Amino acid sequence: MTGGLMIVAGEPSGDTIAAHALRELKPLVSQDLPVFGVGGDELAAAGMDLCHHYRDIAVMGVADVIRTLGRVLGAIRQVEALARERKPDVLLLVDFPGFNLRLAKRLHGIVPRVVYYISPKYWAWKRNRLHSVIRHTDCQLLIFPFEEADYRKLGAPAEYVGHPVLDLVQQAPVHSDARLKLGLRPDQPAVALFPGSRSGELKRHLPVLQQCVTMLEDMELQLILQLPAGVDKTTAEDAEYRFRACRVIRGEVYTVLSAVDVALVASGTLSLEAAALGLPHLVYYKIDRLAWQLAKLFVRLRYVSPANIVAERELVPEFLQDDASPTRMANWVLKRLQQWNPAPGVVDASLRDTVTQVLGGPGASKRAAEALFRELKETRNGQS
Repeated sequence: MTGGLMIVAGEPSGDTIAAHALRELKPLVSQDLPVFGVGGDELAAAGMDLCHHYRDIAVMGVADVIRTLGRVLGAIRQVEALARERKPDVLLLVDFPGFNLRLAKRLHGIVPRVVYYISPKYWAWKRNRLHSVIRHTDCQLLIFPFEEADYRKLGAPAEYVGHPVLDLVQQAPVHSDARLKLGLRPDQPAVALFPGSRSGELKRHLPVLQQCVTMLEDMELQLILQLPAGVDKTTAEDAEYRFRACRVIRGEVYTVLSAVDVALVASGTLSLEAAALGLPHLVYYKIDRLAWQLAKLFVRLRYVSPANIVAERELVPEFLQDDASPTRMANWVLKRLQQWNPAPGVVDASLRDTVTQVLGGPGASKRAAEALFRELKETRNGQS
């Protein structure tokens, strides 16, 4: 069978976001629309034929890319071959620019319509990526309001659909239900540690968090280490051994976010989700030394946390590279919990409301699905 929609989502956040859009798309299209491509468990559950799992291609950081370059290039060739064989009507590329822009260059003009969902962060560095997206894709679905003007100035058919994080967090349970599900005591504060989802992030962040836990484990706190649902067995077993003072939980992101009182969150989409729920948290991140030196030369951003970027001010504290020390992060947690209130459902309303207002409210997944539907309809009408 040929035609249909091909999706390429190369990491967990993209998998989740694309799955939500796919669920919104399903009622708009005929039941026989083939949907296939690269993703994870979320897209598979939403009805996509999972041809390649994202964990086979997900890398980040200069050193990571160098070590796995052969495998990544091989994966690009495999995904390109899949598109050439099954001839989709529309190719939806979700974030993951290091991989997806290379794929767009190879397939633009071969696939009738190439749609890019979640623009590369050209405003942070590599501004040439903005031009590359425009040159090699036919439509751009944007999640930050300031991006649309940049694309439109260059004549691109870009559309601001809103940030899907406000749709994703709606599935989070209420605070009391989440604590009950995780078996947390109501008379002790709970702290969650989120090391990230990529293998490189886990490798760099878990040792830091382990030292942080050592400083917190005697403080009458309930500690949770949250690992991605698809983490490999070896990493999970090693974490359970090293983090014996913690509850180690795979997946259940929104339950953990809703249940705890403060969190340590590796920079990324998850920090924006925490902010949208009003969860007090700090953002931290470590990368390899070479990438850090390059970032200091080329990155133009004042902040790295998405919440701080969209608000253009510090809503949550950031601890980056050498500043991401166990002592500093543990001290922040203890200071934040000095005024802890056991009343259920207490959130940082200012944090939550600011992020919600800046991002324009929920409905992004539906708007993205409607834009995809138009692309599919135009392509099929053009071929009839």
